[in-house]
Amino acid sequence: MSKLEQARKQLSQAEDYAFDINDVLKSVYGQFDKYFEHLKYLDRHIEEVRSRRLDPQVEMAKFSDTILQLIDNGYALAAILVDLITTPLFKLKEVNGEVVKDKNNVPVMATDADGSMILNAVALDQQLAETRTKAAAINPA
Repeated sequence: MSKLEQARKQLSQAEDYAFDINDVLKSVYGQFDKYFEHLKYLDRHIEEVRSRRLDPQVEMAKFSDTILQLIDNGYALAAILVDLITTPLFKLKEVNGEVVKDKNNVPVMATDADGSMILNAVALDQQLAETRTKAAAINPA
């Protein structure tokens, strides 16, 4: 396979991953946004409580377990999103288990024999599957 054909194939694969990641992020963010609205409401409520010089912990104790579950689910979905967002699209170069960094302390990407960056396919597939599974396990708001 020529370098050009290989580059086209890799570009196509990278594009496929970008679309998959985007689709999963949109789906999970749609779930998260419902919880985020609850979190924003609670934040405004706590600020109001503080402005009236009341104890926020006492006021929060008045909320039902359902509200606290909404908060927990929102944070869980945020963590799920972060895990997917921080999964590199391309493999990082490692030596003895340590990520190689350039003179500016920026991680160096692993490359193949042709000098092309290597897709992080195994980690991406695993993270996409994990994201879908974890997000599906959280009950809708």
